[in-house]
Amino acid sequence: MRSAFVLLSLLILAGCTGNIRPENTPQRQGIVETALAQVGKPYRYAGADPDSGFDCSGLVYYSYAQAGIKVPRNTQAQMSSGELISYEDAQPGDL
Repeated sequence: MRSAFVLLSLLILAGCTGNIRPENTPQRQGIVETALAQVGKPYRYAGADPDSGFDCSGLVYYSYAQAGIKVPRNTQAQMSSGELISYEDAQPGDL
């Protein structure tokens, strides 16, 4: 249950905009569904695939890639690649 909460928080809370922000509801829903489907997969440092496991940025990288959106692979680059949006403006699929 804790991992699902962390995962939902990761995908719904504060966000990035710019060229990596999902544009439409079906795309956003796909990102969230892909990420939620990974609940229970093992944590693996530098992991980015469901067969061997994920770290946090790897899960984001994988989930967005499945929706056709390229994001940087590591957390620092992901944080630097967009613009801050307000919590009130965040939608499912925002980081």
